[in-house]
Amino acid sequence: MNRYHSTVCVVLSFPLVSMSLAYATTISFKGLGDLPGGNVSSAARDISADGTVVVGEAEGISGVDEAIRWTQATGMVGLGDLPVGNTSRAIAASADGSVIVAMRWSSSGREAFHWTESSGMVGLGDLPDGGFYSSNPQGIS
Repeated sequence: MNRYHSTVCVVLSFPLVSMSLAYATTISFKGLGDLPGGNVSSAARDISADGTVVVGEAEGISGVDEAIRWTQATGMVGLGDLPVGNTSRAIAASADGSVIVAMRWSSSGREAFHWTESSGMVGLGDLPDGGFYSSNPQGIS
């Protein structure tokens, strides 16, 4: 039985308008959409400091979650996967959204990775002498 659920992702916009001594704040909400194919399911995990990039995950055509990057210009775009990967989740974005840190799970274990537009996903590997496992990245500077 397929389980369908929807997560609403939003981008908040806070333009300030000067009016003599008072300021007015306008707040707007925008759905981020979903990846084509799979169930309608997406989640936002972080927003870049400049507010232009949202990262998280969405269910793709393969039926598993894929790390995503959203911008106003491109909409939601899947970041792909590392070799032998399954589920991936983007955790945090740099201040301008050009670098993303994320996790992926596969039959080999769990691995942290970073993503840039020029290099794509690059696995961060694991320490020797143990099972293959790297922890969730918690942030990026």
